[in-house]
Amino acid sequence: LSRPAPAAAAPAPAPPAPPAPAGELPPEARELIDLATAPPEPSPSPGAPPPRRPLLREEASAAELRKRVAEARRTLHDMDLRVTTLTRDLREGRRDLWLQQQRKSAAEAGLSAALAAPGAGGSP
Repeated sequence: LSRPAPAAAAPAPAPPAPPAPAGELPPEARELIDLATAPPEPSPSPGAPPPRRPLLREEASAAELRKRVAEARRTLHDMDLRVTTLTRDLREGRRDLWLQQQRKSAAEAGLSAALAAPGAGGSP
């Protein structure tokens, strides 16, 4: 019996890279690893939810976000002041128009009464 020739052997997989020393990890990764391996904090009483963990790391863009929020609040305050002023002006304008219409109606009623009075000279 003859055996078929063996096929070319596949190249052996590369050995895994040795783990990087802990000092070479970025600080964020080290913080996450420490957080993941830390034992859980005991709850204050049985059945109570565990306390929330404090914010460990502030985002790099937090200062920029705070600045944008402060600017948005200032803009909103300015717009609110403008709306308040316009609303007051509109209310005063409506009040003035109503008073003007009242005066006009009173004048027309007085004129109509004067023309309807006998001897006012309206009829021959």
